[in-house]
Amino acid sequence: MDKKIEELRIYTLPITVPHVRALATFSNTAHNDPFDRLIAAQALVENLLLVTSDPAFAGFPHVTVHW
Repeated sequence: MDKKIEELRIYTLPITVPHVRALATFSNTAHNDPFDRLIAAQALVENLLLVTSDPAFAGFPHVTVHW
């Protein structure tokens, strides 16, 4: 896996305390999948564009989603 990550120039994003704190900014009705919530929190904190075809991510405020 490490070789493929290097080959594809994939940047891994560790989970940090600010990411976990950002989870509190989402309502409990935004989306219930904890992993998806963490991805949205990382996108919010890091000011990243979240690329997905999953419509569930549309419920997260201030997270820019593209597909």
